[in-house]
Amino acid sequence: MEQTLALQIRSRLGEGIWWDDRRKCLFWVDIMKKQVHCLKDGQNRLLKTFDDFVGFCAPCEDGRLIVGCGRDLLLFDPETLETQCLQTVDHDETNNRFNDAKCTPDGRLLAGTMNNILNEEDVDDANTGRLYLLESGKEPIRLMDQLSVSNGIAFTADEKTVYHVDTFSQTIYGYDYDTATGLLSNPRVAVKVPLENGNPDGFTIAADGTLFVAHWNGGAIRRYDPATGKELQKWEFPAVHVTCCCFGGENLDKLYVNTSSIDAPEEQYPLAGSIFVIEPGVTGTKVNRFKL
Repeated sequence: MEQTLALQIRSRLGEGIWWDDRRKCLFWVDIMKKQVHCLKDGQNRLLKTFDDFVGFCAPCEDGRLIVGCGRDLLLFDPETLETQCLQTVDHDETNNRFNDAKCTPDGRLLAGTMNNILNEEDVDDANTGRLYLLESGKEPIRLMDQLSVSNGIAFTADEKTVYHVDTFSQTIYGYDYDTATGLLSNPRVAVKVPLENGNPDGFTIAADGTLFVAHWNGGAIRRYDPATGKELQKWEFPAVHVTCCCFGGENLDKLYVNTSSIDAPEEQYPLAGSIFVIEPGVTGTKVNRFKL
């Protein structure tokens, strides 16, 4: 099916989209504008503009959200708009900020960071990013370091495997996930993305185990089989940077896609920054939630 517009908007860096199966709406962030949004029944609502860059928001079991704001993990109530700080990471890398994150099937959070200079200057040596395991009431556990841009994360339906990408490595890795400890082991290459296709950004996983990957500087969503690394399908969008995607809708059979207006002059890319929707012919799974 051809892409259609879910929301025409000129977001600077639309990211982190996910479907709330309880509220029947989409939550998403504009990182550079420091905003958290809610899109429901075609109507978009700006919930809050924060004081620092917002890398992600994710659902809690009690209906509130956790928000990665700068280096702080915040608890945010989308009804009252109240916030409180739960944790802070990267005390020794104060130019880092949270980027992509996903809740684990057992209620923890995998959250990555990156050096914010990558949003401001064209550099290739700012590998201060990390991947953390965050759990309510416990100190952060650093799982990886020396990352460029810690990005997409997805869990398989059996909860045994997690996929993660450090964007500029061009490689999505699979890891064994230990539900008892939350630790990762046995890294292996799942998908190697050719540089000419763009950089692998955020992604989601279908119920059949295939990965739907957004391509920064590639203008597309590509579907991969992580068992073979092969590309299966491709959808192009009218933006230089396609940033992330999620399955949503009542039957989880629609794929919602964020884009960015960065590097996309409005006269050439008038829809860049908008949210699009396609029907890829497969379904996704419900979002995982953080346990407080």
